[in-house]
Amino acid sequence: MKITAEKPTFLPQISFFARMLAAETFVLADNVRFISQDYLNRAPVSAPDGKQWLTVPVLSGGRVGQAINSVRIDTSRHWRRKQWKAISLNYAYAPYFDYYADFFENLYRRNWEFLIDLNLAVIEYFCKTFAFDGRLVLSSELAISSKGTRQIVDICAALGGDQYLAWESDKKFLKTALFDAAGIDLGYLNFHPFAYRPATKNRSENLSIIDLLFYAGPDSKQVLKKSLIFKK
Repeated sequence: MKITAEKPTFLPQISFFARMLAAETFVLADNVRFISQDYLNRAPVSAPDGKQWLTVPVLSGGRVGQAINSVRIDTSRHWRRKQWKAISLNYAYAPYFDYYADFFENLYRRNWEFLIDLNLAVIEYFCKTFAFDGRLVLSSELAISSKGTRQIVDICAALGGDQYLAWESDKKFLKTALFDAAGIDLGYLNFHPFAYRPATKNRSENLSIIDLLFYAGPDSKQVLKKSLIFKK
């Protein structure tokens, strides 16, 4: 069984879902440390002048070292209305915006308390949209306390995985001997965005998945599959 893992980011990038579709079990590392200025609470989208960042404000003061699944959203900020307005303006003329807009409009109507709940709602929506027939697992459900490469190996063992799919850029950080000792094959992925809309300076960027969805619509899944290169 092929396993891969990612942190549960906000409006994840296109590469996130390309990697998901390559696996049979997709692990969301929700109990690792939250890092600010990461993609966990912000996402890059297309804008008339290039790229715009959508950021979910979170409560971080005095919470150094908190896990992703314990991060609270700063509900005193009026971020939901502003973000939905930005998305509506940026993608109003995208060919499939109206087809998928209802989900996101409803998403921004909810007063989310925890970041993980918001992020999971988006990820689960795209799992259904892309007909991902694999298994979605939260790392917090596995009660594994190891770190680094050992943690990945232990997760694969706990889930019965015999192959782990990593980004090729992670090769220098992984201790391959631990995978060999556990009898787990290590495969590598490269992400090369497949063109899905008219030529713009953003076309080849790894933007939020909503950019792909609003422009490619039902062809999004095929674009994701064409954006990955497998290596050993």
